[in-house]
Amino acid sequence: MADLADLADDLIDRERSAGVQRVRENVFREIILRGHLAVCRNCEETTSVGQAFCDSYCRDDFEQVQRLSRIEGRSV
Repeated sequence: MADLADLADDLIDRERSAGVQRVRENVFREIILRGHLAVCRNCEETTSVGQAFCDSYCRDDFEQVQRLSRIEGRSV
């Protein structure tokens, strides 16, 4: 049976791994943006520069969510 120190070490390792993964994702996103690619505002897939959405379905979905949020009085 693990003692509290072992449990704490496991938790620290998991948190550290999650933090490293978040940093990697952020760096990747920056590389994409600098590399003349962009990210879809709806699904975060890569797109060409100047393209806010990867396709018309994502654009329509994003606009519908925005519209419903305004109707409900929430700002997105």
